Amino acid sequence: TIATGNHDEDCQFEAPGDWPQIALETAVKRYFQTMPFQSGVSIRQLVEPVVQAITDRGLKNGIFASPADAETYQAELAFACYSRYGWLGESIWQRIGRSPALLNRTARSTTPVSPKRVIPLPYAIHLSGEQVRDRKALRKTAGSIPKGECAIVCFDDTIADWHSCPASGPVASGTEPSGYLFLPESIYKTATINVNRFLDSKGRFNLEALCHTVTLFTIALDILVDVVPYANRSQASISKAHRPIGISYAGLAPLLMRLGLPYDSDPGRAVAAALTSLITATAVETSQRLAAATRPFSKYRANRTSLLAILRRHAAAADSIPRVAPAEGLHKTAKETWDRILASSTGFRNAYFTHLVAAGTAGLILDADVSDIGPMTALVKYARLEDGYVERQVNPCVDQALATLRYKIAGRRAMLAHVLDTATMEGAPGLRPEHLPVFDCQFAAAPHGQRTISAAAQVEMMAAVQPMLSGGIQRTIMLPPSLGSETIADLIHKAWERGLRTITLYRSTTDITDRGD
Repeated sequence: TIATGNHDEDCQFEAPGDWPQIALETAVKRYFQTMPFQSGVSIRQLVEPVVQAITDRGLKNGIFASPADAETYQAELAFACYSRYGWLGESIWQRIGRSPALLNRTARSTTPVSPKRVIPLPYAIHLSGEQVRDRKALRKTAGSIPKGECAIVCFDDTIADWHSCPASGPVASGTEPSGYLFLPESIYKTATINVNRFLDSKGRFNLEALCHTVTLFTIALDILVDVVPYANRSQASISKAHRPIGISYAGLAPLLMRLGLPYDSDPGRAVAAALTSLITATAVETSQRLAAATRPFSKYRANRTSLLAILRRHAAAADSIPRVAPAEGLHKTAKETWDRILASSTGFRNAYFTHLVAAGTAGLILDADVSDIGPMTALVKYARLEDGYVERQVNPCVDQALATLRYKIAGRRAMLAHVLDTATMEGAPGLRPEHLPVFDCQFAAAPHGQRTISAAAQVEMMAAVQPMLSGGIQRTIMLPPSLGSETIADLIHKAWERGLRTITLYRSTTDITDRGD
């Protein structure tokens, strides 16, 4: 049992002992918002009803061979949630995870909402390959994006080329800043895998645990296709006929830092690509096993040729990943999984498997530091302590990176003190110049730091993982106000040339820096 400071009053909230304060507060605010707060509630009251509902429906659907198998699955999925190996999308908890302790009591929170900067929803710009190649027209398109607004640029030819179910209709794209690229009216439920949980302090991946966690959540999302409510019959019909799911992940940037790899580097991109390939391959193989236990999605026969062609492209993309030592195990396991998938004649339970979307609430529960595929925002973060005080801290992944790079404890302490004071590694005592890129972040740590990770580097990272995904990548790239239409056109062209299906751009009205406050 952990005591938390709930702003106005103390309360008792039961959760696993290793849950950080940000995870506790997020759970309380998002899922236990009765006012006044009812002391003695537990995260079990959220997790158990959802896991129970998923397991019961899975048993009814014939996914589990016996009640004993279902009971084992239920315990393992609950453990994965409690351990924050992964987390289901917020709408799942809200629609299924209702209990007397939750918000369906009609109680309203009176806690004032802090003002925050809001980025408006983007409007869509649809471009064919021919339009991208028209330099004059592309400059005009780039210049049309107003400052202070977002635009999601959709490369329609590329999206169509990666569509797994063309016999069922075209892809809907550009309707929201999401990585979901599938049939109109179809809906999906998502789960976010916390990739940082599968890397130990010595930089070794626990691949067995990672693959098992992906399997658990893939099964859960497939079952939820038959559990969640739909807005209308058409939405229900299309979704159930294709059974799209959305496995995503968070925490890539801190994972790369812990490995001692720069975000903007070929080895960093190779690790990201191999990791993404393994997650997709595991979800696909799990879908194949589900189809063997039940049956393929009902529109599988009509789309079999196109879906298999897409899966072969995923496998070929995995083969093209550069071999680097930190990714060796990831790459080997991914390749073996793709080989098993393509050697089998079994169909698939789902038509759509993975994409990358911003984790939102799940990212806070998982304490993933970075909720999407983007770089670290800053090396310093602020943590609310159990007594309610806020403490300025150096992100733990910084010290882990220094250990990986073989700095001694005394030297690490001096560097960490420098980061705590300046929010940057620039000028840190004893840091070797070749290691400085490992600690680069999205924004410069003004006034002490000048280094940033460019928009082009972010596009390169997205391009490295894009061929491994069923859908797109939800990632808004922040552009400084000084960037002209020519440079923005270059960025759009680069995104298309490197195979991205969409790219979301936000033209800021002010220069954005991390000032350590």
